Amino acid sequence: MNSDRRRLFRVTLSTLALLATCLATRAVGPEDTLDCAREACAAAAGVRYSFEQHKAGDEAWTISGTGRQARSANVPSNFFTDGLFRFEGTIEQDGKKQTFAIAYDGESLYVRNPGQAEVEAIARPTMNDVFASVDPRLCAC
Repeated sequence: MNSDRRRLFRVTLSTLALLATCLATRAVGPEDTLDCAREACAAAAGVRYSFEQHKAGDEAWTISGTGRQARSANVPSNFFTDGLFRFEGTIEQDGKKQTFAIAYDGESLYVRNPGQAEVEAIARPTMNDVFASVDPRLCAC
């Protein structure tokens, strides 16, 4: 297994163990189960997942890719999503498929919008920086 799969496997096992312990020590009702699930999610150090989203209306596009997020209590918000992250994938619109990547290392936001060859690095991003830099179709994910 590669390191990402091992990490996801460990996070999944830890989450299941926490949830099982929680369920074993409490009365099992809907609210208790939700509380256990909340605790398990809060205890997870990070996650990797795949996503696909379709948009419709005057414009239609399909976004697909992977996301990796890590919890970190001392990372300042970048107004896009919390914690350290990397999202990468493709966006397809009008038969044209382009790649994108957005990442945050706790200090800088790195953006390569669909159609861009170069990565834009924004030190200590503000909300205005995010709205000005990230393709609006990606903010809808």
